[in-house]
Amino acid sequence: MMRLDTAMIYAKDLPKMVAFYEETLGLRVITRSETWVELAAGGAKLGLHAIPGHFAEGMETDSLREETPLKLLFAVADVGAEVARLKSRGWVFGWWIRRAMFWGL
Repeated sequence: MMRLDTAMIYAKDLPKMVAFYEETLGLRVITRSETWVELAAGGAKLGLHAIPGHFAEGMETDSLREETPLKLLFAVADVGAEVARLKSRGWVFGWWIRRAMFWGL
């Protein structure tokens, strides 16, 4: 049986993406280079790959996250405690977290 080893996201601003996953979400960096960062994410890894500058310059990143085709889902034991922890780190939640908490997820 196969298992997911690494999910990869291309990043226009690699340092900013790393800061979010490391400092805000609390994932641990396990590999770091100029163009690649790998974070421990439970039983799998999250890889962040820098988009080469000549491609990134012309890219727009104004679209809402709700419009992107990729969604990462993280499991936590206590949603309320995790929401409080993330809020203490400056994260702002939208309608979807209120709905998830209502559903008891």
